[in-house]
Amino acid sequence: MTTKGGSGDAVPRTGSRPLTLSRGKRTSVDVVALLGPPGSGKSTVAAALTAERRDLRTFRLREFAQEQARTDRAVAMALANSRDALGWLPDGLATGLARRALEGHVRHGGVLLMESYPGIHLQAACLLDDMKRLGCTGGVIELTAPEPVLLHRIERRLVCSACDPQRRRPAQLDPEKPDTCASCGAALQRRPNDARTVAERRLARYRQCIPRTRASWQSSGLDWRTVDADQDEPLVVTAAFSAFRSLAGVPSTISTKGHA
Repeated sequence: MTTKGGSGDAVPRTGSRPLTLSRGKRTSVDVVALLGPPGSGKSTVAAALTAERRDLRTFRLREFAQEQARTDRAVAMALANSRDALGWLPDGLATGLARRALEGHVRHGGVLLMESYPGIHLQAACLLDDMKRLGCTGGVIELTAPEPVLLHRIERRLVCSACDPQRRRPAQLDPEKPDTCASCGAALQRRPNDARTVAERRLARYRQCIPRTRASWQSSGLDWRTVDADQDEPLVVTAAFSAFRSLAGVPSTISTKGHA
């Protein structure tokens, strides 16, 4: 994500000429953005899509930033100097890293799933410009649910750092030991950004940003699909995959086994 302030680009950008790249057979969609407020199930949906579609790669801004920081001093310094209370990255760093990931995607082909990106209209506008320059097409899947439902999910969410070191997805609880992971037996944890006050601020920021993000994307003529996330997880996964299939031309039907 990104803060509102700052426009300096922390990573080098490619020139304005389109890249001439050798690549294999293209899919009908190159980029699918998976958006939604905290607690809507984005990580669960992303994991299901990735498991089903072998040519799909997932972009998560902060993880990509941390990866790039290992070899890019400018990125490392920008991360170290980031002071946003909710962990969003500066605008220039966010858009520059997304551009870098997109150019790598074009070289390798397949579908790039951008989880929680673009987060604001500036990111959307920059991403759309880069997609046009690189000859990519794309669509958005937005997960939606009422705020009381989202807060309830967030308050109950526990994660297992042993099974999921990035602590993205809610852990499966042992029914006899609710604070224990049913898969590995490790003690479960609550993420700091799932605290009630933090969650409310994250939801408020999402509500504030999503209308202009949506308007930026829809003005480009590219598809924006909405999925009702206020239903059982297997149904959310199935509905999200249906939306993905309509965007990317996926021939098979995703299995909901293991996602209940």
